[in-house]
Amino acid sequence: MKKKDQHSHITAITTLITLVAILSGTIWAVATQPPLQFIPIIPQETMKTTTWPAADQQTDKPFSLGSDGIDISFYQGGIRWDSLANDSVKQPSFIYVRLMGRGAYYDSLYYHNIQQARQHRIPVGTYIFYTHFVPVHEQFRRFISAAHPDMQDLRPMIDVESLSIKPDSDNTHLCDSVLLLSQLMERHYGCRPLIYSSQNFYNRHLNPRLNNHLLWIANYSRQPVVPGALPILWQYSDRGHLPGIYTPVDLDRFINAGSVGHLRMLPKNS
Repeated sequence: MKKKDQHSHITAITTLITLVAILSGTIWAVATQPPLQFIPIIPQETMKTTTWPAADQQTDKPFSLGSDGIDISFYQGGIRWDSLANDSVKQPSFIYVRLMGRGAYYDSLYYHNIQQARQHRIPVGTYIFYTHFVPVHEQFRRFISAAHPDMQDLRPMIDVESLSIKPDSDNTHLCDSVLLLSQLMERHYGCRPLIYSSQNFYNRHLNPRLNNHLLWIANYSRQPVVPGALPILWQYSDRGHLPGIYTPVDLDRFINAGSVGHLRMLPKNS
């Protein structure tokens, strides 16, 4: 009996040591994993074969007038920034650049667009397409790993749309998740992010729980109405045509006394 007990004791100790070694190896592997790679949402070859006509202006289509700002992604392709920022036409007073699309993939033109906007002295910020298909903390981790505060002039923006959610998603879960992402961003950047959505989607799924945020609402027929809140930005078109951008672009206008000042991301210690 004593030999059996001694053997059992040794086996238990050996098993425990093995488990500790495996656990330590797992922790080390997680802690030392390389940073996320920037994965284009479409194959890079597609971007390489995309070419724009030599002229900025499309035939029989005048440049759009009356917008205050735009939001862009790789869908706009290779922007001619010298044309977009030309003083002879009204350049955007702000630009938001997409960092992450559906599925939390990085936009392949994010860094280029951010750098060009700053070089041309156009206030710029970063937005994320919120998705139910990736955990909130993972979306936040990916966002802050790329959207460095010293590259941002404007507070971050969270884009929430019908493609953000699963068919069986409920409003409580959606609002809880978006609010958590907002809180994490506010803690990291020192300012509360904007919330972007269409009027119908916002009123159906997010109102009133996100009404304490600055709202950016899309309505392509008339100025948006949000019960209990006054949006400061109105996306009034997704078919804009601007110098330097050959493809259609979203056009945005300040409403309800909104201004670039409301968008500014102040230093955390200010």
